[in-house]
Amino acid sequence: MAEALQPDSSASWESVKAKERGRNLWENVIVFSVLILVVMVAEFVIKAFHIPGWIIPPPSAIVSTLMSRFRDIILPEAVVTLKEVFGGFAIGACLGIVLGAFIAQYKFLDKLLSPYILTLVTMPTVALVPLLMLWFGFGITTKIIAVVIASFPPIMMNTITGLLGTESLQLDLMNSLGASKLQTFIKVRFPSALPSVFTGLTIGGIGSVVTAVAAEFVGGSRGLGNRLIYFASTLETTLLYSLILVLALIGIGIYLTISYLRGRVVRWVR
Repeated sequence: MAEALQPDSSASWESVKAKERGRNLWENVIVFSVLILVVMVAEFVIKAFHIPGWIIPPPSAIVSTLMSRFRDIILPEAVVTLKEVFGGFAIGACLGIVLGAFIAQYKFLDKLLSPYILTLVTMPTVALVPLLMLWFGFGITTKIIAVVIASFPPIMMNTITGLLGTESLQLDLMNSLGASKLQTFIKVRFPSALPSVFTGLTIGGIGSVVTAVAAEFVGGSRGLGNRLIYFASTLETTLLYSLILVLALIGIGIYLTISYLRGRVVRWVR
């Protein structure tokens, strides 16, 4: 009888999750509807006021050009840029997390490395690209190194912030249980730092796209950044906007991917 009077916690939890999924669905529908409305308004305004296509082409022309020139122009250059972005970001993420873990564990490393890291953070990475080209040439390696230099500092600093922000009560509990530093790091420090780590990954991922395109501006003959400069000089505005749209989609894709992984890994954060 007492069991029958107890509330069904699993049923109530499923009800809450169902309401949350329904709310998220409606929010996504509203966001998509507003996006379609903005595109339609832009199309109408550009055609109604007869704005020249070489200044601002209508969205329909941009999408048409994107589809017709995707295979022969956009896709090959996008592949080059994606290699630079993901190659540099992967190395920068590993370097940032590992270095951040060591700096948080050993204070003297912070004093030893902070002047050099501060220099990298404050100096525009694009300013280093000509120097990197003197050392490594004009190929993809230079862009990957530039992305590494731009992406690892925010990842490292957020990792340090997360590791140092571990609750002292948890650390005292691990000490009372006789846990080693490695066990404390694996069981307590790193899991509690994951929200900050993913924040750093988000910043570093978006910065990787910006840095790769900027490095392609400076030198090289391949990539979306190089094509942006070329099509701007030849006044092929529709192709220019198509490349900008592709770059925006790449950045959004990176952001959504990291957000999805954060939601799957850091389940205890709401």
